[in-house]
Amino acid sequence: MTRKLEVVMSLLIGIFSLVFLGGYALTMSQLNQNQFEKTLYLTLGEAVSAKGPVQAYTELKTLSVWLGMTLILTLLGLVISSYLIGHNRRPKMAAIAYTLTGFILLVGSQLLAYPLAFVCFMLAALSVLRKDGGHPKVLKRPISRVREKGNSQL
Repeated sequence: MTRKLEVVMSLLIGIFSLVFLGGYALTMSQLNQNQFEKTLYLTLGEAVSAKGPVQAYTELKTLSVWLGMTLILTLLGLVISSYLIGHNRRPKMAAIAYTLTGFILLVGSQLLAYPLAFVCFMLAALSVLRKDGGHPKVLKRPISRVREKGNSQL
């Protein structure tokens, strides 16, 4: 039994992580102090005005590095999980890998990516709880040949 649902959901989690976590990390890594003060610092307003522009820039830059590392670990965990669950190789190990990836997402994004982590936990449960033989067995001979031979078993 192939586990297409789990693999496709892993791919979607990877894409959303790449867009959101990677997008923030890339944006902040390209932004220098002067650009930050002219654009983002004014936009954030009271949330960072008490800290001053230098400290706010340093904290947001640190957050971008943190989210970048979270992204790398998340993608690595998803690749390992997808490999383990593909073609039903090792579903229990895949469940462990999905659970660890979910915790990495929760802690690494400081609870911002909880919907993605929830999907990881759901995939961990699916990896363990889905039955191996979910599809009915396919007849090796076409039905027309079975009828011609007078076999009443279908």
